[in-house]
Formats: sequence, structure tokens, C-alpha cells
Amino acid sequence: MTIERLRHLNTETDPLPGRAALLLPDIALSECLFGAIVRDTRGASLTDRERTNYFPASPLVTVTWVIEGETRMADEGCDATHARQAKALPPVTLAGPRTGPFVSWNPGPVFAISIGFYPDAWVRLTGTEPESIVDRTVADVPSAITGLLHPDGSMTAAHMWDGFQSALLPHWSEARGEGAQSRYRSRLSDWSRALVVRSLMSGPGRTVRAVQRRLKRWSGQSRRALDFFSRIERMHELAVRQDETNPADLALEAGYSDQSHMGRMVRKATGFSPVQLNELVKRDEAFWCYRLLGERF
Repeated sequence: MTIERLRHLNTETDPLPGRAALLLPDIALSECLFGAIVRDTRGASLTDRERTNYFPASPLVTVTWVIEGETRMADEGCDATHARQAKALPPVTLAGPRTGPFVSWNPGPVFAISIGFYPDAWVRLTGTEPESIVDRTVADVPSAITGLLHPDGSMTAAHMWDGFQSALLPHWSEARGEGAQSRYRSRLSDWSRALVVRSLMSGPGRTVRAVQRRLKRWSGQSRRALDFFSRIERMHELAVRQDETNPADLALEAGYSDQSHMGRMVRKATGFSPVQLNELVKRDEAFWCYRLLGERF
């Protein structure tokens, strides 16, 4: 399934919009892959500002292929100036879970695909624990993963995605073990709940410390951090579906103690207050990823 979003600004005066798409996994891989995010600005009329890309905090392990063009990334935080001054990233990179927001910039047209893996699935596939790459982007990507996608600028992202999934499926089936049944997941909260249950039921020890160690090993995150991501996702869904909801009611329904608590967590995840973020998502091309993720709901 593909969720595609064109540029949200004036398409009459800007006839060549930057394109973005969220490609969702097949059911058989939905416990392994969150999905793929595609950015294609080839032929688009974009300013330097509009070639900036803002992203929220994320618990996922992500492999990115820059098929055409160049991407630069700030070392940390949402400083677009630092991103512009940074060195170009390698064509293929591995990024660990992000505890805060981050920003990248493309000096020209770009065609890139980023594939998000659930961290525990990454451990099963590669044997690498995500804690070692939290808040890091590295060029050392396992060849067992990079060899599954064949980047080609003349092909559609959807075609490459289908090929990647077909190549990954036998590896994932082997990593999961025989007899395991696929359960469709479309939310980070589905994944985090399942991971907590697995950490309670697996391995020696049922103490809080033992469970936390397993969670950390499989996700690179604490239980508190997993709850943080689940609540942010829930708040995002409610905000999209209930546009006119009172912020105080939204906060309570999303699991926060009050509106102020929600505001602090939104800033932690995005770098902006809820009011600032809403305005930027509505009007700023650089926040295309936020709009795209909202289309899931």
C-alpha cells in the first residue's frame, strides 16, 4: 500500500511539487518493517528552505538509500544551518533510534528511500543491538541488508520496495523461526506493547530490572521511552482525526497528565511547541514528513 502526498503549498503557482510517499509493508513483514518513506524532488521547483527536511524523534532503526542527489545532516537537533554546512552523507546509511528531532538538507534534487525496521526485528536479522547506534548515523550497514535493495533512479520507489520485501521475506521467516504467525501492525504502540509482553515472557528473570534489560537490548529504549513514543503517536492520531478537539481534552485522551505535560513531550519529540508545529505542518514544505505520517490515520 502506498500513501502519497504532494506538496501542500500553492500547486497552481508551483506546478512541479516535491513528492513524498509512505510505503506500507505486506502483512507477512509488518512485524519487521514499519514502512518506507520516499522523497523525490527531481524536477521540482523548490527553494533552499524547501529542501530542508524536518523529522521527529523515532524508535526505529532506519536504512537510507540516496539514489540520486545528496543529503546533509546536522549532528544533532533541528538546526537547519548546521545541516547545510555538514558534509554529504554516504549513499547508504544506517541510523539508530532517535531520542530527539533531527533535520537534513538537500543542496539540489534528490531521490531517496528510507526503510524503517522495528529494532527487535533488526536484532533478529543482523545480530546487532540498536543501543549501540542510538542517536547515530553511520555508513557501516550490514551487506545482508544493503544487498536486498537494488537502487535504480529509472525505477519507481514502489517497484524497488516490492523487490526489497520479496528479497527480505525468506530472511525474516528464518529469523522468526518456524511456526510463528504474522500479526499485522500499523502503529508503533502495537509494536511496543508486543515487545513489553515478550520481554515479560522471555528469558530468565521476571524482575523489573531483568525486563528492562531485555527491552534495552531489543529496542535500545527503556519502558518509559517506549511509552513516550506511543503517547506521541496517539496524540498525533487524535489531532488528525479530531481537528477541533480542545487541547486539554486531547492531552488527557492521549494519556498525558495535562496540557502542559503534552506540550513538553511534543517539544521533546519535534523541537517545537504544539502551536508552532501545527502552523509549520500546515504551511511549510520542510515539514512534509509530518504531513505524510499523519496520513496513516
